[in-house]
Amino acid sequence: MRRSISLFSLIPALLCMGIIGGCAGTPQSEKNKLIVQRFIDEMWSAGNLAVAEELIVPDYVQHSQAGPAVEVTGIEGLKKYIEENRATFPDYQETIEIIFAEGDYVAHLDIITGTQEGEMGSFPPSGKQMTLHAICIERLEEGKIAETWVAWDNITVLTQLGFLSPPQESKE
Repeated sequence: MRRSISLFSLIPALLCMGIIGGCAGTPQSEKNKLIVQRFIDEMWSAGNLAVAEELIVPDYVQHSQAGPAVEVTGIEGLKKYIEENRATFPDYQETIEIIFAEGDYVAHLDIITGTQEGEMGSFPPSGKQMTLHAICIERLEEGKIAETWVAWDNITVLTQLGFLSPPQESKE
């Protein structure tokens, strides 16, 4: 039987192996954290896609269990994905709350907020705000982001936006 590994189970394993977390970062690890911080601040929160070539390798891949595609590939694919996201959530903001780096890997916990003003797949604009946590791991190559793994709770987002009913409390 083949077992899949979720991103949530991957982080403790990486911590245990020393790939992320642990001792004070090396100068390269600290530089990598700054690159990821700029990626989040400028590309995602500010929508400044002009910096993509400075921060992203040409054959970039984003892996996710949620979103319009399982994988986003290349600089142009990422730019299109961010543009679509910002059209849906024009006030999109992403803030890194916790960040660890080791070697070529940077892991971070982010808080994301935004008001859904555009269509999100088959869901019409709700005008409601979402707040969610995302767990991300970036792999860098020669000072640029080559790969991202990201996971968030879609059920919570869809509930906040009014597309799913909140769970009922049991009357036991």
